[in-house]
Amino acid sequence: MHVCRFSNGKLISDVIASNLNIKEFVPPFLQPNISDQGIVTGVCFASAGAGYDDRTSLSSKAIPVSKQPSMFKDYIARLKGVLSILISMVTKSLRLDGFVRELYRLGCRNIVVGGLPLMGCLPVQMTTKMRNIMRFCVEQENKDSVLYNQKLVKKLPEIEASLPGSKFLYASVYGPKP
Repeated sequence: MHVCRFSNGKLISDVIASNLNIKEFVPPFLQPNISDQGIVTGVCFASAGAGYDDRTSLSSKAIPVSKQPSMFKDYIARLKGVLSILISMVTKSLRLDGFVRELYRLGCRNIVVGGLPLMGCLPVQMTTKMRNIMRFCVEQENKDSVLYNQKLVKKLPEIEASLPGSKFLYASVYGPKP
């Protein structure tokens, strides 16, 4: 199945949907021929190359994150039911609090937030910060990822407590604990 991604790998949202026997891949919301059943079982608002700063999206021609709440409004209008959402974003400059509050304001109550992978082992980090030809993982980047995830785990209950009726779940890319 062609899913218009830069790789043939699955996103966290795909893994969860597949493990729950919902669907193999979560389709993009902007897919022109997505069925009502496809909408009901979840869609993806992500745009490869997007960043939290709209200027990041200019060079990649991606849909900026600031436009995604508008797409979510369109989704709600089409869905008109109980909503669950998975946030799977790989960035260390995450402004999660404001983003999830906007989703909550739009009606989302069940939110899964995925932690960061070991950023220092991403090819782009290993290449740009390469100190020798062996291309080892950048340990400080990995330590930063683990620290970020630990802070995220502590922050989610605070956000949940401030948003009545909301439920947040942390999805670790490492396993049960960050």
